[in-house]
Amino acid sequence: MQEVKKPTTDGPAHLWVKGTKYDTGKPDLSLVARVAIEAEAKALMFGEKKYGRFNYTAGFEASRLTAACLRHVLAWQDGEDTDSESGLHHLAHARACLGMLLHCEELGTLTDNRLKEMKK
Repeated sequence: MQEVKKPTTDGPAHLWVKGTKYDTGKPDLSLVARVAIEAEAKALMFGEKKYGRFNYTAGFEASRLTAACLRHVLAWQDGEDTDSESGLHHLAHARACLGMLLHCEELGTLTDNRLKEMKK
């Protein structure tokens, strides 16, 4: 019977683990700050109570979600940290808007009404 060697904790931490994991090319979600994920989830939960779970997936014009995102960012930039209606951080709402844009785009339910070309 072959002896199984236990991983050593000598040397750099990345050398401690000896198991195989095929995750090359997958997004490293550990890079996203927990506070950001939780804040965005709270904003989405507020929207769930108000409009229904995943209501936004039925579709939106890109300009509406973009405008909502920008209102939250600009309110924060003007020194207002929390949204008066929800009591949640404006940047949490902005992240939620961006997430909805991405999700609707992926689902094919986003109406892309961005200005494509300026008329001269």
